[in-house]
Amino acid sequence: VSYEAAGDLFVVQYEGVPEYFNGPGSLTAQVILDLDEEAIRVNYQSLANGIDVNNKTIGIEDASGSVGLSASYQATGWTPTDMSAIWFGFNVIGPSGPYAVDVDPDEVNGIGLNGGFAEYELEVENRGENNSTFELEVEGNAWDVTFHDVNAEWAPITQVPELAYDEVFLLGVRHAVPEEPASFTDQALVTVSATMEPAAFAEVNILTSASCNHVEQVTQNLTGTGLFGMTHLSDGDWMGGDMLVWIAQGVNRMATLDMTDGTVGDIMVMPVGPDYRGVAVDDRDGSYWLTHENGLYHVDAGGTEIGDYTIDLLGPASGRMATGLAFDADNNMLWAMCSTGGSDDLVRIDVSDASNPVGLTAVAVPWTVPFGSGAAGIDYHEETDQLVAINTATGDVECFLDLMNGNVDARGDFCPSGQSEGYGLAMTSDGMVFIGSTNGLAHPVDMYQAPCDFGVSVGTMELPTEFALSANYPNPFNPSTMLRYALPVGGQVQLDVYNLLGQHQQTLAKGMRPAGFHEVRFDGSALSSGVYFYRLSVQDRDGKPVYSDVRKMMLMK
Repeated sequence: VSYEAAGDLFVVQYEGVPEYFNGPGSLTAQVILDLDEEAIRVNYQSLANGIDVNNKTIGIEDASGSVGLSASYQATGWTPTDMSAIWFGFNVIGPSGPYAVDVDPDEVNGIGLNGGFAEYELEVENRGENNSTFELEVEGNAWDVTFHDVNAEWAPITQVPELAYDEVFLLGVRHAVPEEPASFTDQALVTVSATMEPAAFAEVNILTSASCNHVEQVTQNLTGTGLFGMTHLSDGDWMGGDMLVWIAQGVNRMATLDMTDGTVGDIMVMPVGPDYRGVAVDDRDGSYWLTHENGLYHVDAGGTEIGDYTIDLLGPASGRMATGLAFDADNNMLWAMCSTGGSDDLVRIDVSDASNPVGLTAVAVPWTVPFGSGAAGIDYHEETDQLVAINTATGDVECFLDLMNGNVDARGDFCPSGQSEGYGLAMTSDGMVFIGSTNGLAHPVDMYQAPCDFGVSVGTMELPTEFALSANYPNPFNPSTMLRYALPVGGQVQLDVYNLLGQHQQTLAKGMRPAGFHEVRFDGSALSSGVYFYRLSVQDRDGKPVYSDVRKMMLMK
């Protein structure tokens, strides 16, 4: 018997395994285990007589079933026999030495609220012959990391208690997010090592992202004359002052929106024809640049056509579909965010001569979290030469640095907005990002603090003065809606959803939450239409109930 690690798999190989039934033949067999210690495949090779692969059992094992391989192939796949120890994990090979440890995390990527933390659970298993305690270390992190005993109500610990061979301890890791993080992600390398033998260790890398700081919802649904039937609230831009402009995709219209009170202003009709996606305000004269399926379109502040231009880097032959547009006023440049089907590009266009736009370069978008094509809205911050974009595939808002030579570089600053249906983005000079998204038939606009370092202060958010569970929006909804609650002080929170019969459907939030306003998205895709209730329960840090409330919502499919 021999074994080896192969990436995320573990291979146990048996040489010369006798056949049980068809004579004296023997096999070489490999059992492939995944990270959950489940056998996912058996490879075999006949070394002597042929075998009947439609009905075959192979193997040798002792009476305890703790040594050897035993498995049956019944036409459709391998299944264990009654005493097949291999199917229960690594015990088939016994201890890995005098001291050894295995660490299996439930997750390695998480999101924490500003001032809160992300929680991870790690199964620590003693794989050595000797009883052992285990030391805990963390390195590479800028944010605080603490260790806990999950089964003791997350009591703080500094060391894993003594474990016998094959005994498992559930280790909790809390990765704290600062109130005002200098970066929006932090990586920590957690090391678990045997106290008596530091060379016997296991490591886990965890990556925590700070949530985009949601400030408020500007409007639950941007709507108005001529906007019914739009497929998405696509790209947007800041017009200056309190006004934003958005593309209503599918109805060939642009709509302005007052970001202070959510009032819809002018709705401009574009020429019928191309489907417009991206928009950028030209700061020189207040005109608009728009992208469509064939190139670039230019209209004045009232929506009257100035020019329609074919740009080779954006035309049909390029294979690119421009979904977002940003204007760099310092250099009279446009940046177009483009989908190429399986990936995304940024195309730079010189509009120094507005009557003769010239496509210059195209570079790949260096998304920190690659996800095929996620091209959506984009904007530009002149003071710091940064591009800010939203990836509609992940909902991440990310910052890129314009290197001034046609290339961009990922800053590493990104944060999950929670807007998995976010298609449009507009940004003000003080770093506030507005995301236009789609929620069923509704097209809300939400305001966030961008993860980028703009060198400006956005002030201090006011805390709520009392506990509150707000009405969900939209309501009715299909298939998802947002639930919002307020905490004047931090506490243990549980937010659950029930049907009319009082049957529990989902737990949307559970654990310690800091003071502030919180939002959770509820997805009812797997549920039938009807009335549902959501209940918020809050306890203080000592476990004493301090607040409870119930509201109802309507899912209509």
